[in-house]
Amino acid sequence: MKTNFFPKLAWNGIIKNKKIYIPYIISCMGVLTMYFIMQSLSVSPILETMRGGSNVAQVLSLGKFVIMVFSALFLLYTNSFLTKSRYKEFGLYNILGMGKKDVNKVVILENLFVSIISIIGGLGFGILFSKLSELALLYFVKADIDYGFHISPITVRYSLEIYGILFILLAIISIIRVSKTNPLDLLHSENHGEKPPKANWFFALLGAIILIASYYLAVSIKQPLTALITFFIAVIMVIVATYLLFMAGSVALCKILQKNKSYYYNKKHFVPVASMTYRMKRNGAGLASICILATMVLVMIGSAGSLYIGAEDSINSRYPYQNDLQLTLPTIESLNGEEAKKIDEIVSSTCKKNNIKIKESITYNLASVGGEILSDGTINTDADAAASLTGTNLRSVYFVSQDDYNRIMGTSLNLKDGECALYTSRASYDYDKLVITHGPNLKITERLSDFFTIGEANAIVIPSLFVVIPSFDVLHTFDNATDYLGGYMLMLYHCNLFTPESSVSADASIRNFNETYDNLQSYLHSANLEAYGLNCENSLAEKDDFYSTFGGLFFLAIILSIMFIAATTLIIYYKQLSEGFEDQAKFEIMKKVGMTKEDIKKSIDSQVLTVFFAPMVMAGIHQAFAFPMYWKIIQLFGLTNLSLAIITSVVAFIIFSIFYLLIYKKTAKVYYNIVSE
Repeated sequence: MKTNFFPKLAWNGIIKNKKIYIPYIISCMGVLTMYFIMQSLSVSPILETMRGGSNVAQVLSLGKFVIMVFSALFLLYTNSFLTKSRYKEFGLYNILGMGKKDVNKVVILENLFVSIISIIGGLGFGILFSKLSELALLYFVKADIDYGFHISPITVRYSLEIYGILFILLAIISIIRVSKTNPLDLLHSENHGEKPPKANWFFALLGAIILIASYYLAVSIKQPLTALITFFIAVIMVIVATYLLFMAGSVALCKILQKNKSYYYNKKHFVPVASMTYRMKRNGAGLASICILATMVLVMIGSAGSLYIGAEDSINSRYPYQNDLQLTLPTIESLNGEEAKKIDEIVSSTCKKNNIKIKESITYNLASVGGEILSDGTINTDADAAASLTGTNLRSVYFVSQDDYNRIMGTSLNLKDGECALYTSRASYDYDKLVITHGPNLKITERLSDFFTIGEANAIVIPSLFVVIPSFDVLHTFDNATDYLGGYMLMLYHCNLFTPESSVSADASIRNFNETYDNLQSYLHSANLEAYGLNCENSLAEKDDFYSTFGGLFFLAIILSIMFIAATTLIIYYKQLSEGFEDQAKFEIMKKVGMTKEDIKKSIDSQVLTVFFAPMVMAGIHQAFAFPMYWKIIQLFGLTNLSLAIITSVVAFIIFSIFYLLIYKKTAKVYYNIVSE
């Protein structure tokens, strides 16, 4: 036998089966290209020099891992289809005298050719698009564009190692599959099909129950922290329920349709329903996979897009003023001490020195405490409750004096000893008294409809109570508890917030802010105020971190969505391809008994529409019920614009539906052409 016989046979096998090999090779190149881009961006030297680059690197590292895992699962799925579609050909090789070792040589060579083409193409496209992707990333994170071009050797090495190993594993799996099959089984594999499965009402009902439970979990969660904890539980429940409903529930639905004689014995529905029932177990898994991928795309684009588009709202919510200076105080007496006044003097003198005119400024004293709300409304601030930051009943309580509140809000509250005014955020408090363990017991005499923005409260997104008190003297009851908890329970702040005139440039504002911070630190050090803490934030400086995080997440969502859409397309394409060949003989028989081409077209439309759009409809329902949960989660990032989040999610669904419709038109044509031959 000639030395080039097996390579030639393997290469001809790829060429003759190009209808299934070309999409597979494109998929292999695509996932390798995506990984190369993510790996290249995560080690890009630009990230080391840009502000917020570490945040972007973490996001890209997460994306790199997701792509790697998804690549393995997706290529295993497509490789399985590709191998099964060649069974008849491999069986013919056996019948013609080739042993299993010879067939395995062909399988190995085919996988080798595909791997070489995929690696060369993947690396080539990765290098070609890496710079374009870098420019897109820098645009999303609002960083300066760098037009220099470089190829990372470590990225090339990692890509070769990871996908080289993956292609070797795929080749081994293909060999095992072919070797375990009898030659006659291989030759007649296309005629085996699947026996019509029985309707499993138990699993169908179980899927419905799990799905309803996951939906209830998503819409019933009230607190963002709780949503973050239960999100992954709900995701797993939805995935399990989707597979059960599409695999068992769809069979049950087909059985119900078959019992409806007026519907089933109709030339438009007879073949589609019979075909779907015959192989619905396999169809169900594919449809469920399509539904899950579509849901992932919708949720990723909806949430990440909301964060990116609403970044300015998040920044304004988190930093109501451009400069936020907080002095942490050791005792209640120091709230009205000389140190707080000195801080304000340093801020004013530094701005005056740098010719920074202040457009708006407020100062106030603030005390905060955290605890768990009990069934009777008591805020339990014992050590165990205060440390339970993930508790579903956690509450933050912020105290402000009525003098500061009246001055800032322009009101005229006149509270007496033992009284307070209350404003709630992200939670209600339907009690007449505010009772805090180790703290005051106050009668709520007024419910406030508005309160000035406290950036700290927006940052931690915990249900909060804003309490206006006559004076901070009522907080002396915390003294013993403060000693017991080492100062953790009650935090005391003097806050100075200001925004320069709009004519001041961003660079000048940040320089003034940095100088102010240095002057404040020098004062605290020279005055031996070690017990005082200083926390300073500038919204212009922090904006880069916001955009680097939100832009990086949005960029990652787009990359993963492209990959998931491509995977969805390939799954549907292979599904239409395999089912087209399986249904070809059935439609040929139907033509012989009088079914016209127009009838066949209507029958195909009925089947394809039913099968094709069921995952999309279910994905839309998943997204609708998931929205309350991921809305709570994105609030943790400071986004408070609900309308923006709703619009972004709806637009994401519309755009994805358009892509899905285009996929439908292309793949339906493939199916129709096959069964019409």
